[in-house]
Parts: sequence; structure tokens; C-alpha cells
Amino acid sequence: MRYYAAVATTRWGTLLPGNHTISGMGTYYAIIQLREKRARLAGEIAKAERALAATKKDLANLDAVIRLFEPETNPKLIPAIRPTSRRSLFFKHGEQMRLACDVLREAAKPMRCRTVAEGVMLRKGLPV
Repeated sequence: MRYYAAVATTRWGTLLPGNHTISGMGTYYAIIQLREKRARLAGEIAKAERALAATKKDLANLDAVIRLFEPETNPKLIPAIRPTSRRSLFFKHGEQMRLACDVLREAAKPMRCRTVAEGVMLRKGLPV
């Protein structure tokens, strides 16, 4: 015996024509969620493409200003600098691992992770 589901109409259009058995309803809801996820990702891509276009426009304007001051310079030969991100507000690169190793070296017995973390925070002068 077949059971029929209602046709779902969402902001993305009509989803599945409603001719599903009870066991197929999971597929129906999965399709709805997959379409929503796809729509969100497409929106993120569109936003990133707009940001990229704006950045390219800024770069072209900057190249034009460089050519005003140095007409013989080719700005495209200036190497790009990879952007860096700050990994931690409290520790420099590698500092946290070094402090954790120092705490473990000075320990007389095995330590729990929380105790090691507290030791690192005390050495750094952070509130525990």
C-alpha cells in the first residue's frame, strides 16, 4: 500500500512530487536539507566572489598609483605576501608547546592534562 506525502513548496521551489512510500520520507527530508545546505553554500560563494572582485579592484587602483610614482615599474612583479593569522591571543608561535614541555620536564610524576594547562597558565602569568 502506498502513502502519499504532501508536495512541499519552499523558497527554493517545489521539492519532490509527493509520491513517496513511508520508508521514502527520510529521503524526502534529506533532499530538503541538502537543497538548503546547497543554497547556503552558493550564497557564501557569491559573497566571497563579491569580496574578491572588490579586492581585485583595490589592487588595480593601487597598481595605478604605483605607476604614477614609478612609471617604469611593473607592479605585477612585486611578490605577494601570504596573509598571516594570529593563532592565539596569549601565546606566540610554539610558546605554548615549549611551556607545556617545561612543565612536564619538571614534574616528579605523570600529570593530568588540566594540571599541565594550569602550569602553563601560571608560567605565562594568566589567571587560573
